[in-house]
Amino acid sequence: MKSYLGGRVSAFTDNKNADASVILINIENSEQIKSVSWNEILEVILVKDTQKGQIQFANAWNEKPVKMLQWYKEDESIRFEIWYQVKGTEWTFKNKYIISNTDMKAFEQIHKYNLEIMSNLKKDFSDEVLNGTSFLTRD
Repeated sequence: MKSYLGGRVSAFTDNKNADASVILINIENSEQIKSVSWNEILEVILVKDTQKGQIQFANAWNEKPVKMLQWYKEDESIRFEIWYQVKGTEWTFKNKYIISNTDMKAFEQIHKYNLEIMSNLKKDFSDEVLNGTSFLTRD
């Protein structure tokens, strides 16, 4: 089954905020991961001797379970596994995504672009709120 990487920038105008995320996609499912978590994953993946790792990318919320992402370096790709846990139960496998090293490299520029858009939106929101005041706008 073919897996894909996607990206999204979401603007929440009511609270003047913006967020960027990475989306793992295959025919069966998709998972959205905040860019903060994705950047933490990439930092460890880029370490040459590291072959596997994991990160919790979603806390339990209302009826939604805790979600964890595990990754494994394979010959020419990285295998991502999504696991979830409902309170009081064992971890349960949900889905896997296999992304080639070539696709990961190609997605790097898209991800950087999305982060730049997010940063600019946050600055625009801040400038709009603070325009005409004696406060400095944030970076």
